[in-house]
Order: sequence, then C-alpha cells, then structure tokens
Amino acid sequence: MDLSIVLYVVILILFSFVPAIIYVRWFRNLEKYSPEPYTTIFQTFMWGAILAIFFAAFIEYAIFNILTYEYELAEHIPFTTFIIAALIIAPLVEEFVKPLGIVFRARSQTDEVEDGMIYGAAAGLGFAATETLIYGTSALVMDGLTTASLLIIVRTISSTLLHASATAITGYGIGLWLVRKRPFSTVLPYFAIAVILHSLFNAFAMMATALGLIFAILTALASTEFVKRKIMELDQRQAQVELVRRIRSREQQVNRL
Repeated sequence: MDLSIVLYVVILILFSFVPAIIYVRWFRNLEKYSPEPYTTIFQTFMWGAILAIFFAAFIEYAIFNILTYEYELAEHIPFTTFIIAALIIAPLVEEFVKPLGIVFRARSQTDEVEDGMIYGAAAGLGFAATETLIYGTSALVMDGLTTASLLIIVRTISSTLLHASATAITGYGIGLWLVRKRPFSTVLPYFAIAVILHSLFNAFAMMATALGLIFAILTALASTEFVKRKIMELDQRQAQVELVRRIRSREQQVNRL
C-alpha cells in the first residue's frame, strides 16, 4: 500500500476523532459536582462511534430500499426519496439509536439528570466522529486531501456539535426517566425535539449555499449553548441540594450531642 495513502488515512482519523474527543472532555467538565467517570464516557462514545453507526446505516438502508423499490417513490416523484431520507428517516433513526448508549452503557452511572445529557453528548460525538471519517474518506477519494480536510473542519463546528447537542436533549428526558422515575413517555417530547433539530439542520445543509451553511452552523451552536447552560444549571442545583443535605446532617449530629 502507498505510504501516502496510509498517511492520509491517519490524518483523516485524527481530524475526525480528536475534535470529537476534545468536545467530550468539554461536555464532561461542565459538570463540576460529581463529574462522570471517563471509563463510562468512553464506553458511551464508542457505542455511538461503532454500534450506533452500524444500526443506523442498516435501518436507514432498509427503509430507503423499501421506499425506492417497493413504493417506487423515486420514479413517481423524483428527489422525493432523498428528501424523505434526509429530513425524516435519518433524523428519526439516528436520534433513536444514539441515546440507546445511555441505557445500555451508562445506566448505572446515571444518577443525576444532567448525567443523561453528558452521556448523550458522548454518544452523539462518537457517532459524529465516525460519520465525519466516512464523509472525509469519500471526499479524499473523489476530490483529494484538501477538500476532505475542509469538509472535516466544517463538520467539526456544525454536524459534530449538532449530533452531540441533539442526543444530549434526548439524554435529558432519559435522565428524568432514570433518576426522577418519571414515566418513560417523558422521554418522547425530548426525542421529538432532537429529531426536529436534526431535521432542521439537515434542511439548512441541503441548501448547499453559504447562507444555508451559516444557518446550519448557527443551529448547531445555539443547541450546544442551550445544552451547556442546562448541564451547568442542573449541576449547580444538585450541588446546592447536596450542600443543604450535609448541613442538615451536621445539625442533626450536633443536636444528638
């Protein structure tokens, strides 16, 4: 194998995964009180990077084939199948499989509501890293290293953050379900918000214009800012609750003396 090809692949892997890992650490460190263990965060990240990508690709491919060959939408209404895939199927499927990592990899560690958001972000970032690698490799083969690098840079500040924040929003609902023992139906509105956010981002990205790119990036940044503020708010609230609990515990000990 040509050494230059190996070097390009290594560069693409680093460009795809290093920013995502940096984001993971940033999200994790938003929680000052009782931060999550890196081992569980890593497991959730890898769920997104490997299993969620696999399941999403399989399900989306199956649904796309059904629409194309069983219902022949592409023949009756050109471009319809692609629109449905990008704006409906992909957001629904991906925002379903990514947060499963919270349930299957981080359930035992989710003892605060904000934990669901942090693990959701980790799963989303793992998914985004592998997706970026796939798109970057395709761009490398078709257009060369420069185009692939530019694509990865753009995705680092757009779709990578979108995947993280959207799944974190679903993670908030999962946190309410697991920690506060709310009905499972509590998760559904947050899942719906994540799907809508993902679909809106895809709609902007599909415009293939500078304005569409700007709106897509702004959507990702705004949703990330919301998630950041929510994690910090919940963490501070939890710290205050714990402080009050400790003060009362000490008062009880003093009173016993």
